[in-house]
Amino acid sequence: MRDTSIGKGGAAAGKRWTKRRTRGSNAAASIKGVNIFPSDVEAIVRQDHALSGEYRLIVAREQHLDQLRVEVERASADASQDAQLAQQFARQLKSLTGVSAQVAILPPDTLPRATHKAKRVEDRRQQVWQG
Repeated sequence: MRDTSIGKGGAAAGKRWTKRRTRGSNAAASIKGVNIFPSDVEAIVRQDHALSGEYRLIVAREQHLDQLRVEVERASADASQDAQLAQQFARQLKSLTGVSAQVAILPPDTLPRATHKAKRVEDRRQQVWQG
């Protein structure tokens, strides 16, 4: 969750109010100052017929640096091309967004299926600055 300060006019003009907002499931993930939208990743996933179309973005912070991991399901049970698929996907993502990512190719039906709107971004970063 992110906090947003909102000013209030009138008699309370000198006071600040805090309104809590949560990010939507398809909100951009900010990695090293670059916004990565799930739709950017989805465009790459949908181009490759060796992939099932299911994916998840995981954002984590390691040693004060934001890291992006993309988990993508393959369409078939054949795992022989996983390394090549991961390298190709990582190159396309870097070309499109300018951000490097660790890419993991998963077996079919590994990622959870959403009954309504899919949650594509999982933010595992701990907030460093409090207050």
